[in-house]
Amino acid sequence: MQVSTEGSRLVFTGELDEVSIELARESLDSATSAGPVELDLSGLTHLASIGISLLVATLRRVGGDGLEVLARHGSAADQVLDMYRIPHRST
Repeated sequence: MQVSTEGSRLVFTGELDEVSIELARESLDSATSAGPVELDLSGLTHLASIGISLLVATLRRVGGDGLEVLARHGSAADQVLDMYRIPHRST
């Protein structure tokens, strides 16, 4: 997985799984400690259950105003987020 930042926007691309979870966790922790974050998952090709757990834990920790999750409509991430009813905006 690759992580890029654009101001308060954090972009994950590739696969969010057990191999990349620490990078994702560190990136989210660092970004959300600085204020509200927009997390764009549109570039993910795989979103494993461990990634879902991280998203849920982060949303619980920072609240809905601290993290807005985005996913391209119809993408793998969008479908998984819908299935688990994780609040997000389809783009």
